[in-house]
Amino acid sequence: MLKGEIISLRKQGYTKSDIGRILKEKYNVYDIRQVFGKRLSKLLEEWGFKEDIPEDLLSLFRKINRILKHLSVHKKDTHSKKDLEELESRVKCLIKYYKRIGKLPKEFEYSRDIVKMYS
Repeated sequence: MLKGEIISLRKQGYTKSDIGRILKEKYNVYDIRQVFGKRLSKLLEEWGFKEDIPEDLLSLFRKINRILKHLSVHKKDTHSKKDLEELESRVKCLIKYYKRIGKLPKEFEYSRDIVKMYS
């Protein structure tokens, strides 16, 4: 029952965090490891739902894209420029980490074109 619900939510396009929140609200499942013995990400990989780019990196890409759109209109907004630099630095560190542990391919490089593509 729960496995089918997780699979249907993933097919509908929900992220792992959304699925966890829905399971918590509807079924009172606070920790999926108590039910299945594994983390949700491992279960989804076993069931054939491997993600290309980790969810936290995608959310940072969305934030960067929002700031880039803002800066295209407000070119002199120095606070947003600083925020953009900090976010890009955080993304570069995360990419380096994900390359090291094997979640991203070794040839993956950060660029603003990639940000626009995944946002």
